[in-house]
Amino acid sequence: MEKLRQKPERTRKRIAFASSSVIVGLIAIVWISTKPFSVPSQSVTTIANNNENPSPLEVARQNLGAAYASLKNQFGSVNNDTEASSTAY
Repeated sequence: MEKLRQKPERTRKRIAFASSSVIVGLIAIVWISTKPFSVPSQSVTTIANNNENPSPLEVARQNLGAAYASLKNQFGSVNNDTEASSTAY
């Protein structure tokens, strides 16, 4: 530890960055290896009907999907309105 403190600040920062990158990488590897990559095909309502609590990730996936569909519909209608008004003149 004393040898590290005697090194220039730039070297210490590099060592700190490398160390933290390795730790984050190891955590990511452990996390990825414990989580399956496939998304369950059951919907939130199916899981609720089975008297199971949906996982937070499943609820978030469903909510993000609904938000994306809603935004897509809203921007699609704005795009259609814009095209209709530009051809009217």
